[in-house]
Amino acid sequence: MTALISKRLYRCDICKKVDYWGDNWVQYGSIIMAEEIPQDMPTMCSEDCKEVFEQKLENGEIQVPVVTPRGYQVTIKGERKGY
Repeated sequence: MTALISKRLYRCDICKKVDYWGDNWVQYGSIIMAEEIPQDMPTMCSEDCKEVFEQKLENGEIQVPVVTPRGYQVTIKGERKGY
């Protein structure tokens, strides 16, 4: 899967770095979120950016949409904010 991911450029939602997917890159969210609204999944390029993201999330500065499966229907509550 890494080979497929690495051919696409990603943008870190914290420091705005744009680069190919690497070992330090992470995304925050669920499998349902990845399938339904991948463009809204927060992406971080390093452990430092991940720590900043988690701190902002804890402080309420960032809000991540909540994706809830209901049978064959998916409900998305809220919009992405702050990243």
